[in-house]
Amino acid sequence: MIKLNLSGLLTAFLLEQRVRGNSEKTVLFYERNVGYLVSFLSDMDADAVRLSDLQNYYLYVSSRSVSSITVQTYMRAVRSFFSWAYREGYIHNDLVSSFRLPKARRKVFDVLTDDEVKKLLLVLRQRSDAALRERDLCICLLMLDSGLRLGEVLGLKYGSLHLEEGYISVLGKGDKERYVPVGQHTKKELMRYLFARSGCASKYSLFEKSKEIPLTEGAIRSLFRRLKRMTGIERLRPHLLRHTFATRYLENGGDLYSLQLILGHTTLEMSKRYVQTTTRKMAVSFTQYSPLDNLLKK
Repeated sequence: MIKLNLSGLLTAFLLEQRVRGNSEKTVLFYERNVGYLVSFLSDMDADAVRLSDLQNYYLYVSSRSVSSITVQTYMRAVRSFFSWAYREGYIHNDLVSSFRLPKARRKVFDVLTDDEVKKLLLVLRQRSDAALRERDLCICLLMLDSGLRLGEVLGLKYGSLHLEEGYISVLGKGDKERYVPVGQHTKKELMRYLFARSGCASKYSLFEKSKEIPLTEGAIRSLFRRLKRMTGIERLRPHLLRHTFATRYLENGGDLYSLQLILGHTTLEMSKRYVQTTTRKMAVSFTQYSPLDNLLKK
């Protein structure tokens, strides 16, 4: 068995991720989160790591001012790393099977209110430059009405749109393609946007900074900073629109399995996180429909 210290083992692990075809974002996720552990354990011999070392690391990150979800994120990377190391024969001890984490408290997602959505759409439609107005409106609608991630919006090409059939082709995490439906309102706005750009080849990015220069993540974040100022919605950010979509989709009668497919979640459990938010709203509105409350009011 080849002996490696933790930093050497991490290098091998990251190489494996790239060979598997995982995205650079995934590689950076492991590099950053496993890197914290390497520093904590002073880059010790990988095979000398014991269960108590992982437990001490868990207690250390738990003591910092981070959420339980963030702690779980750190430890998920560590578990994947040591699971791979044991499977490949780099270490003798199966640390992962012995290391159990307490469940993180399920996060209740913040979403935009109906009034905030209307305010956002009003501000988007007030932009004086017609080309930028149509572009920015379509970007926000795809997040708000189809639940796309920021990176997925940036990855759209003209050939990704299949509006006659009512869907778009999206390249999600891990370069997995999925088909996402679009609502009638979003479809109409996209068709208006396409009409003004007729003749563009299907391989070109749907949203551009200038001719044939794709829009960047920084440009969209800059757009959201401007929208935050103009709407007065301080918590406005791209992912808030995705959360709003998922929550409203369930509130309007959509089912969890369809939501999982639309959002590109690998497990149904990930989509279930939105149920808690809708349950809270249901509890508030229940008084309006409670049989006994209505009976005793009479």
